[in-house]
Amino acid sequence: MKYYLFFITILPFVANAEPYKWVDEYGRVYYSDKKPDNETEIIEIKGHVNTYSPVDISDVEFYERPEEIKPERIAKNGQVILFTIDRCSFCNKAKDYFRINNIVYKELNIQHSKKAKKLFVKAGGRGGVPFTVIGKRSKEIKIAGFSESKFDSIFK
Repeated sequence: MKYYLFFITILPFVANAEPYKWVDEYGRVYYSDKKPDNETEIIEIKGHVNTYSPVDISDVEFYERPEEIKPERIAKNGQVILFTIDRCSFCNKAKDYFRINNIVYKELNIQHSKKAKKLFVKAGGRGGVPFTVIGKRSKEIKIAGFSESKFDSIFK
């Protein structure tokens, strides 16, 4: 505890070092927190070092967030749409699940198609893939990510 108090009391004196600037006889510029040993002319550095001044934000215009985008129905009855990207291990697991269980699906890669990306947003996708949309009679089931147990509860 004694050492802690000692360092707290001495820290402001150590941290308040004044910067020096000088030029040697060859024209090289030097900066240091210590005065040069020889008798060279010290150049005054204008401005404050390590200072903070608050920014006035009274006249800043802030971005107005648009109304929340409401998801729309995109899958027909019995249709399965899988939104994916390249090099996505969970996307590959979802595709493998559909292939093993003989489930017909439509894959839309949002990395390569602007139309697929728009449809992804329209369906309610929030950025994570895989995103699966399953069309049922009265509603759609939307699954973000891959969960074999969730898929089993829907398809089996």
